[in-house]
Amino acid sequence: MNYNIIALKDSLYSSQFYRRTAAMRSDNGFGFLAIIALIQTIVLSVTIAAAMLMISKADIDGFINQTPEVTLQNGQLSIDQPSPYRITAGDTPIIIIDTENYNEKSAEFIFNEMREKKLAALVTKTKIYTRKDNNNEYRVYDLSEDSSKEIIKFNKDDVRKWAKMASIILLPLAAIFIFFGVWVYKIIQMLIYSVVGLIINSMLKRNLTYSTIQRLTSYCLWPPTLFITLIGFANFEVMTLISIIITIGYIYFAVKSAETRIVPLAA
Repeated sequence: MNYNIIALKDSLYSSQFYRRTAAMRSDNGFGFLAIIALIQTIVLSVTIAAAMLMISKADIDGFINQTPEVTLQNGQLSIDQPSPYRITAGDTPIIIIDTENYNEKSAEFIFNEMREKKLAALVTKTKIYTRKDNNNEYRVYDLSEDSSKEIIKFNKDDVRKWAKMASIILLPLAAIFIFFGVWVYKIIQMLIYSVVGLIINSMLKRNLTYSTIQRLTSYCLWPPTLFITLIGFANFEVMTLISIIITIGYIYFAVKSAETRIVPLAA
């Protein structure tokens, strides 16, 4: 672990570090990739938390207070308010609950309506239509497929309780998924870039094994990760291209720095 912590600094510039790393037989690089994943998880979690704090409690309460009492029975939804019912953000409707006018309409018609009105969701008597972010990707949830005879009811007080629970568990849970997602992604990157390392190894006429190149590559993934973290995540295509160039450059530096001579033991 101490070596991996030191590597956060030495892997940025030290040829001696990469020479020592090439000689280490017990290190496979996975531990260092976990450290990189942990750092990125912390950065992303702080970013998400900051974004959540920017949403005022008054805005959240104002949105929740608009929730009608909803009843779901025999696959059909009803509310205690006149239909259509609009849930707004400011003066802009973002969710429409209409249990009368859209029941016989096609999904294509409803999606066009949602696109024109910029709705996040449209709820009919038997279906829930949602739009993902600002993209043209839509989902349909068919309530009529629920064969349960149980009556489900909820209102704004229930939604407030759920929101409070979500605020407690959502970020830690998201952090766990982010960590393992980033770690797996870094491992895949290491395996792909190790093939590049083999090509560079051949070009430089080094005699490094694949496991050695894989180990070196894991440390070469830190400099571009640090660069993207410091610069930001804007313009994904440009950041990806720069990251690839930096990574390949460091792999070249690492392979060239690796010692391939076998030093005989002193008599």
